Amino acid sequence: ATTNVGGVFIPPSVRVNKTGVKKGEIIVISGQSVPLADILITVNSGKDYYGKVRSNKDGFYLYNFDTSPLGYGNYNVKSRAVTSNQEVSAYSLAANFNISAKDVYITETEKCPQKGDLNGDCRVDFIDFSIALSWFKRSLLGTVVETEAKQLNDDRRINLIDFSILAYYWTG
Repeated sequence: ATTNVGGVFIPPSVRVNKTGVKKGEIIVISGQSVPLADILITVNSGKDYYGKVRSNKDGFYLYNFDTSPLGYGNYNVKSRAVTSNQEVSAYSLAANFNISAKDVYITETEKCPQKGDLNGDCRVDFIDFSIALSWFKRSLLGTVVETEAKQLNDDRRINLIDFSILAYYWTG
């Protein structure tokens, strides 16, 4: 069976390379979206700070944010994409960090999403979407039953709820 899906503009993914940033240092904000889109980045904790970068031909983006204007405390960063024909995505999920006395880098295990990673590569992307789509409205068999229980909503089927989980944990 073939299923065509269209008209969906998934927000960009966003991640940071540190959970703690020494005041005045750079934090790397990165993610994935549609290719060659303007990525609008917002850092917030009461006052918004903005940045803009363009995603490359594969949809990846990277932005070095200077934390000099930020005071000590907790911040979150989110992003949205704007395509060349002015389509605007919703905001991504927020990534959190704090300004402190020292840098605290994120370890590999902290980079893995809590749910939605159906192929075990620490990403929730089109591969996971394709896996879920191939089991959509079908009886689950073998290891897919265990994977659905651990990575989705444990109802022993793939349905719209599971695609919502994938969208929520989407990393690109």
